[in-house]
Amino acid sequence: MQKLIGILFFFISFNLVVLCQDTTGTWNPEKKTYDLYMQKNWSELIRYGKIALKEGYDYYYLRMRLAIAFYERKNYHRALIHFRKASEFSNKDPYLLEYMYFANLFSGREKAALDITRDFTPSMKKKFGTSQIPRFHIGSLGLQVNTSNLQTGPELVSGIIDPALNGYQIFSNYLFRAHLGFNHLVSRRFSLLYQYGFMLENRFMFYQKDLLAYYISGQNLFQHQLYLRNNLYLGKGFNLNAAIHYLPGSIPAYYSSSRPSYSNYVPSYRYNDFTGHLSVLKDFSYLSIGLSTSYSYLNFRNFLQEGISVSMYPLGNLNLYLTLGYHVQQEILKNGLIHNGRFANLKFGFKFIYPVWLEVSGSFGDLHYTVSQLGWQVMNGPNPISQQIGGSLLIPLKNENVLFSLNYSYINTTSNFNLSDQGLTSINSINYNIHSIYGGLSWKF
Repeated sequence: MQKLIGILFFFISFNLVVLCQDTTGTWNPEKKTYDLYMQKNWSELIRYGKIALKEGYDYYYLRMRLAIAFYERKNYHRALIHFRKASEFSNKDPYLLEYMYFANLFSGREKAALDITRDFTPSMKKKFGTSQIPRFHIGSLGLQVNTSNLQTGPELVSGIIDPALNGYQIFSNYLFRAHLGFNHLVSRRFSLLYQYGFMLENRFMFYQKDLLAYYISGQNLFQHQLYLRNNLYLGKGFNLNAAIHYLPGSIPAYYSSSRPSYSNYVPSYRYNDFTGHLSVLKDFSYLSIGLSTSYSYLNFRNFLQEGISVSMYPLGNLNLYLTLGYHVQQEILKNGLIHNGRFANLKFGFKFIYPVWLEVSGSFGDLHYTVSQLGWQVMNGPNPISQQIGGSLLIPLKNENVLFSLNYSYINTTSNFNLSDQGLTSINSINYNIHSIYGGLSWKF
């Protein structure tokens, strides 16, 4: 009998132990999550923390442990969810503020990180260098070179057999561009980017007028780029960007001969292109959604462009991301009619090997006279562009505050003979490719 009682007692005791360990029974979430936190067992801490929340437990230390567990696993987006919940219990805890600062910073959300430093103690501001944030410093520096796959010459326009047609046709030989930008941190939530760029494009131009044809093998286009953009952090994950971009350009006058005894004067050409851009971006966990609009005056024509973009971060950090965008372009004519054009763009990036990131990007559709990169890139060239495909090598430097990038892109374009009285036509259409190499540095804040 005693043996039977002993077996029953052991069986009951064993089931009581199992019941206490069973998450559906009685257990102590504070002790369990604290022990797992001290053991740095982040996976189990996340599992039991979720169970505790599901069962109705919710308090500061539980949220902090869960957030730190996600933070240590570099899932900063999910960590921020729990840090924000923890701040509802104690929003001035320096320990919490420090973690929230770095979680935003490592997520690429610098303005949100800066905004948190308002509540830092003086010693924390001194420790993390946020008490003396540089107000004005170099923001970007870059060089770009484009070359085409064409051997330009008179044979390119041999398809224009009617000498009575008045018009012109342009092919790009090569292009050189450089820019220098400065960041101005006006406040923790508001910053300005001043950027200047200069472009030189060498072209082959065919010009036909009054039964005479002229060839300019080395026509040079000079273009300046004056760009001003502001970024305003509105709070709660909202960012507002507004930019203006002024692009004055000129082509010097040329004397060109169609035969040795005759010369023709081709007058200089000047233009003043302009674009204004406005966009709003909302950051969510694992996701950012942006809406944009722009107005452009390019080549003496008026355009509107609207777009939506979605950026996804499946790992909760910048080690893997995908951005998709869709845009509609509208040309505003004098008679009030609007012509629509559409294009899509994508960007896929991932951490290849520390500290190197790789990006693959592409834009497809009607890219002529379009605006991208928050109004900085403007496709105001003479020829339509149907696609742009590229790859980038990204290397953070100096504690990840400086980013070095090396980019290659392939652009597909078509040159057509433009009639003086009708504009672009399909006469003598020649499709060719442009190869672009770009390198530069950019500084955060």
